[in-house]
Amino acid sequence: MDELITTYNQAYVTERAEAGLTADDPASWSRVSRKGLFRAVQCILALTVETIFDIFKTDVDAKLRELKPHSPRWYANKALAYQHGFTLLPDSDQFDNTDATESDITASKVVKYAAVVEQENGYGRVFLRIKLAKDSGSDLTQLSEPELGGVTAYLGRVKDAGVKLLVQSLPADSIKMKWRIYYDPLVLDANGNRLDGTQNEADKTAIKAYLKKLPFNGIYVTQYHIDDVQLVEGVVIAEVELCQTKYGSLPFTSVNTKITPDSGYLRFADDADLEIIRIPQSPIR
Repeated sequence: MDELITTYNQAYVTERAEAGLTADDPASWSRVSRKGLFRAVQCILALTVETIFDIFKTDVDAKLRELKPHSPRWYANKALAYQHGFTLLPDSDQFDNTDATESDITASKVVKYAAVVEQENGYGRVFLRIKLAKDSGSDLTQLSEPELGGVTAYLGRVKDAGVKLLVQSLPADSIKMKWRIYYDPLVLDANGNRLDGTQNEADKTAIKAYLKKLPFNGIYVTQYHIDDVQLVEGVVIAEVELCQTKYGSLPFTSVNTKITPDSGYLRFADDADLEIIRIPQSPIR
């Protein structure tokens, strides 16, 4: 605000000088001068208008990015907007929320995660594959059959003509790993428990937690996983000796560097799928 008033005052002095008018330095105005108060009001109004236009522009830009039709993001947002058990307004892609409370609307939005990818079938025809998941409270999980049927029917009504959709909500891809953890025996014991008793199996907890932190349908990178586990206090060196993933009844295949889960997310199906070899090691650096 002070900077804006200074700019106005400098321009005022310059313009009077260029016009050959009597010098009038704002620095000489009293604190209750009408000219000074008017200048302050001018600056407040100018700043307010500028702020309003900045907010408006940001809001419009965000809406254009999020609601652009015919894009994968548009289809993902439509899936997230699905309200289970609600009907659409006539000739509209909006739901009829008459007499519905905010809690009713929130509870009806069962789709919490959505990703859209373009794929080709065996004949070279492009279709959109829409991957969906909901929140079970502690983790991601697949939609129920009625929920998946409802969102599939909804997307079929609002989609662009001629666009082929494959709407899926799948159980997590399975991951199998073998880690070698070199740990500081002054911080962790041979089972990964903290010696101060604040956490059990700290290394295993971090390994599993990283999979939950990945964005839905994000790329899993083994090196990033290692980097995250290295941040655990007491872990000196972390190595991945084996990393394999699979979907459904398909066989496990090795992951050398990265992979995008078919279902959109990875989980250990069984505790036996995560093996940790722990070796005591004094800090190196």
